Amino acid sequence: MHKPTISLLFYALTLSFLLCACCCKYDDVDFKFSKKYTNYLKPYKQGDTIYFADQYGDYDTVLISAIDTLQECGCVQVSNRKTVRVRIRHLPQNRWNGGTESKQSKPATVLDQELIVVEKTPDKTDPHYFTGINFRNFSGEISDSSNRVTDDRFKKYHVRNYLVIRNNARNWKQYRNDSTMILNLFWTEKYGLTGYELRNGQQYTIRI
Repeated sequence: MHKPTISLLFYALTLSFLLCACCCKYDDVDFKFSKKYTNYLKPYKQGDTIYFADQYGDYDTVLISAIDTLQECGCVQVSNRKTVRVRIRHLPQNRWNGGTESKQSKPATVLDQELIVVEKTPDKTDPHYFTGINFRNFSGEISDSSNRVTDDRFKKYHVRNYLVIRNNARNWKQYRNDSTMILNLFWTEKYGLTGYELRNGQQYTIRI
């Protein structure tokens, strides 16, 4: 058996040091979400079933199928970051999903759609957050530039403040003639996804 050369040992020790340095640069407090972003996730618990209905009595139903948390640490190929995903399963038919996950020598797994993804890249002076929203054919993002509205749209739920999030996919070629395209989604701190409006005029609101 050949003994490792000094150069190989040096490389291994250097790589180990770099990885450790990246991981040890931040502590648990740095990865912790601020209250603003924790509140985006607060309305959801795994196993909950949520109903939405439009003005004609048509229902949409989703199940909170999973809440995943992943904290990654590294500096070569992986950035330091923490990600929380709230996954939903559409009922009775799971027509929309979050893609597939391939496993070696096993059939690919179909992933449930990610209703909300909150991701933090820690930085001692200026941490970066990303908050993505997916629902049916909707794809958007909550950001500091999101439209914040105060009116009586959700008055019966005793909520007057909400976010209006535009669908980034509204002009994608495959959706240009789709009357069921979600144009805008409404998000409140109390209920999370609280309503949405389609191109054909249907207005869905959460039922509690």
